Amino acid sequence: GPAVLLRAELDALPVAEETGVPYASTATAPGPDGRPVPVMHACGHDAHLACAAAAARWLAEHRDRWRGTLLVVGQPAEETLSGARAMLEDGLYDRITAPDVVLAQHTAAFPAGMVAHADGPLMAGSVTLEVVFEGDGGHAATPHLTADPLLAAAGAVTRLPAVAARETDPAERLVVTASSLRAGDTGRTGNVIATRAELR
Repeated sequence: GPAVLLRAELDALPVAEETGVPYASTATAPGPDGRPVPVMHACGHDAHLACAAAAARWLAEHRDRWRGTLLVVGQPAEETLSGARAMLEDGLYDRITAPDVVLAQHTAAFPAGMVAHADGPLMAGSVTLEVVFEGDGGHAATPHLTADPLLAAAGAVTRLPAVAARETDPAERLVVTASSLRAGDTGRTGNVIATRAELR
């Protein structure tokens, strides 16, 4: 029979869990700057992994109802789009049977009990862009003597959603989101215009 790979994600997001439940995540992981940040399964990855584990358990217990090879893989770094490539480059298919088909799942805002499926790519594919705005900083009391990168970056933040709304076909599912804007040094006083702003 066929080799079927069930794939689920393992990674967490850098978000503090504030649910108040006794099993809430208290884990931390190194952030982009190396400092520890709180992490939790905030994108349904816990549900995805639970579904894959439950499917594997059911299939193992009902081996007489199917034939083939079942492979269950937990993928790291799904959110950063680097985990699948890293697994392949690390020789995933040298370690396990190369699958005939890969099945993945994702949670969505469907009514309880509803399952949707499709052949081929489905759900979001994402790309992260990092844009750096550089300018000439100075004193906040004399903005006319500066080229303010924060002002330019803030303008881009407010314009980005219009890219999806006005420059693509309404039938095309596209979201453009500014998720992070950093400028200046938080340790400085508030009267300094920065020379650099970083937008993600």
